[in-house]
Amino acid sequence: MTEHGDESPSSGQPAAGDPLGMGDDEAITGELLKEPGLADELIRQNTLMYGGLIGLGVVIVQPYIGSDDLPPLGLVTVISFALAIPLLAMLMLLGSQEAYRHRVSRARSVGFARGVAMAAACVGTVAAFWQISWIAGVVILVSGAVAIGVQSAGYVKLEPEMMRKAETLSLGRVAARRAARKGRRPDVER
Repeated sequence: MTEHGDESPSSGQPAAGDPLGMGDDEAITGELLKEPGLADELIRQNTLMYGGLIGLGVVIVQPYIGSDDLPPLGLVTVISFALAIPLLAMLMLLGSQEAYRHRVSRARSVGFARGVAMAAACVGTVAAFWQISWIAGVVILVSGAVAIGVQSAGYVKLEPEMMRKAETLSLGRVAARRAARKGRRPDVER
């Protein structure tokens, strides 16, 4: 464990309390974040995304403020953004502290809050478009899926070294777990 309660990413072995290697993603992320400038870039991108989602939520919810009779999808929209906006605001504030320290928080509560905020903002957005037209709802769902695919493909092409490093770390951890199950050290060939 590090001083922040994180698992040590450098051992190549699952943590003692993690015999199945469930912390592999966290450990690999920790190793990749050692890349110079990567943490600052992730913080910048996340803060931009959080601000954009807050703005989107305010614009989408605005017509419902003061309305006595909300349609079911309008209620879903309002509740989703009521959940998302405070979490996104907290994540933006945390982003300022992360930028000051030049490192990304890896606390599980932050990851959980990030996931809930993003999911709630997506649900609220889809519900708002679906209320206008089910076709618009389907279009935004498909468009969002395509956008994620395009961003992922672009990242892989822009960061081939980072992807190779992640794959190497992941394969090394798999080999270490297999060797541990067989009762031998991973660096000793038989």
